[in-house]
Amino acid sequence: MRLHPKDNVGLALTKIKENCSFENVIAQENIPAGHKIALAEIRKGDAVRKYNQTIGFASQKINVGDHVHTHNIEFHSFERFPEVGVFQNKNTKPDKTANFQGYLRSNGKVGTRNYIGILSTVNCSATISQRIAAYFKSESYGESFNDIMAPYPSADGVIALTHDSGCGMSIEGEGLVLLQRVLTGYAEHPNFAGILIIGLGCEVNQVSSLLKKFEPKDRQHIRTLVIQENGGTRKTIENGIKIVRKLLEGTKDFQRVTVSAKHLCIGLECGGSDAYSGISANPALGAAADLVVEHGGSAILSETPEIYGAEHLLIQRAVTPEVGNKLMDLIHWWEKYVAIFQGSLNNNPSPGNKAGGISTILEKSLGAVAKGGTSALVDVIQYAEQIKTKGLVFMDSPGYDPVSVTGQVASGANVVCFTTGRGSVFGCKPVPSLKLATNSLMYNRMIEDMDLNCGKIIDGTMDVQEMGSIIFQKILATASGELTKSEEDYLKAIFQLMLDSDNEKVGNNKLADYLNISPASVNNMVKKLKLKKLLKSERYAKLQLTDSGRDIAVGLIRKHRLWETFLSKYLNFTWDEVHDVAEQLEHVKSPKLINELDRFMDFPKKDPHGEVIPDAEGNYRTFEKVTLASLDSGTICKLISVNDGSVEFLRYVSEIGLALSSEIKVIEKRSFDNSVKIEFNDSIETVSQKFADNVFVEILSN
Repeated sequence: MRLHPKDNVGLALTKIKENCSFENVIAQENIPAGHKIALAEIRKGDAVRKYNQTIGFASQKINVGDHVHTHNIEFHSFERFPEVGVFQNKNTKPDKTANFQGYLRSNGKVGTRNYIGILSTVNCSATISQRIAAYFKSESYGESFNDIMAPYPSADGVIALTHDSGCGMSIEGEGLVLLQRVLTGYAEHPNFAGILIIGLGCEVNQVSSLLKKFEPKDRQHIRTLVIQENGGTRKTIENGIKIVRKLLEGTKDFQRVTVSAKHLCIGLECGGSDAYSGISANPALGAAADLVVEHGGSAILSETPEIYGAEHLLIQRAVTPEVGNKLMDLIHWWEKYVAIFQGSLNNNPSPGNKAGGISTILEKSLGAVAKGGTSALVDVIQYAEQIKTKGLVFMDSPGYDPVSVTGQVASGANVVCFTTGRGSVFGCKPVPSLKLATNSLMYNRMIEDMDLNCGKIIDGTMDVQEMGSIIFQKILATASGELTKSEEDYLKAIFQLMLDSDNEKVGNNKLADYLNISPASVNNMVKKLKLKKLLKSERYAKLQLTDSGRDIAVGLIRKHRLWETFLSKYLNFTWDEVHDVAEQLEHVKSPKLINELDRFMDFPKKDPHGEVIPDAEGNYRTFEKVTLASLDSGTICKLISVNDGSVEFLRYVSEIGLALSSEIKVIEKRSFDNSVKIEFNDSIETVSQKFADNVFVEILSN
């Protein structure tokens, strides 16, 4: 793919084999997917161009068709002459204001979650903070998890916010100023209904000093403890638990209400980037950021070393020369900083970035800047500084995901959007983090960790603006507390196991086996779903869906089976193809779309595999399932449904010629291995017990 007519390199969307032709260019060697191929001769010292921008310079002569990467491209600084405001986009006001369901705080800020936070002033109070938070997560203290949190249905949990600093530092130094700015940003964050600050007593970062950073109106939800004044570790933990219980009572005062999207503040982050980041997920996130800004919200771009070489694209969009100069000053500071240590800003990209096809910091930066969309740059702020202006803001930070996002949250971000090509799994409580995959291969490989597949842009099935709109809707849904895809899949799995076992309760280990994951992973998710009142169980007892959990599970099954029916009937998908596609489509949230889909197909009762489709009211009619394996020799039956959980199984059913309504005669059951010899459609097959257990029939005659 040539990304711009003036580029002298192209992007390999898939692996290019030696001697293959690309835009009438013959590849001189094998070129990995995501890497670059020379589309023209590039002399030594000439600029290598991608996105119609300089991404490096040829370290040697590069011939047409050569693989262009770190072995023949080098980095060195060059002049860039940005003009302020020349490409400034005038965001249009939307016809209809978007809304979400958020927690409105007394100071006018809006949270997307409702946590209680325990904040350490110093490393010495970190363990106590963690022990207090653990009380509200663990079952090891004599109370079940469900009993501890059950009285607080609107609380999302209790989390400890710790660090390894707070002492052994100058009392007037920049380090303390920065630390206190981060801590106050978290303490005032609207995703916290209450905060407990815990100090030791003799540290540089005193609790009393930190409290002076808050306005009186912003201190109403804050409580404090000092270990040396509370009698030591045990007593501080006991008192901390009592205080947190009281703060949890306060969460009952907050319920989600409808608020304008102008209260959104999204953090824009990328990590584990690859060559696709700059043409799929990052520009799509940029399109979503533009929509947030158009609706009156804010977006935070950061990681100053990772905009190096692309800063001119932001400065051109600065609303004033002062804003543009502030960003340029940051770039110069980082240049001087790395020079002091005889380093280079080109030590980034990482080995993973390079394996994914990124050659230089210039190339990485051009892709990273795309996350900022096309909106005007309204302000440039210091690390963790509070946002004061709506619109696109740049925050100074190192090029390191955890540090960058921590600063974004401290500055006020209430949703984080994280693009990744290699597969980052970073989270950042108390703020939800959406993972946006740059390519379909990684998305499918890490589907449990990814929220959206921006690889559809690479696949050609969706453009940047369409994906940007989907991301924007996902941001609104996530801000409103929508369940994650993984949480929904757990609920569906539990419901399916309930049906299969004809029992209202399911064991943790059985669920782990069904999902093919570790019991520890199941336990962690079970705690989350209990907290959200979607599951219930007594201590060490089996799991049971609440009414809300059942409704969600049945709704997912309804959407899945309707999509399977549509794909099979109208888009010519085979019944072994529809399952995987429906797995993705079942998470679409629009009730209107699903109801209209149902209406369009004249309200089908069964899916292509013969399974009953629940109705719009959530009614789920089951029928007695008779397996082929349960029949005696000589029985004649009709195939009415199959287990659709395995694509390989469905494919095998199709290959041997079986279909719904196929008439089957059981010829012989072999006691040695419980295999079954069957006759159908003038064919005779011997099938395994596993096969016969997953084929359901209606008996016609014995």
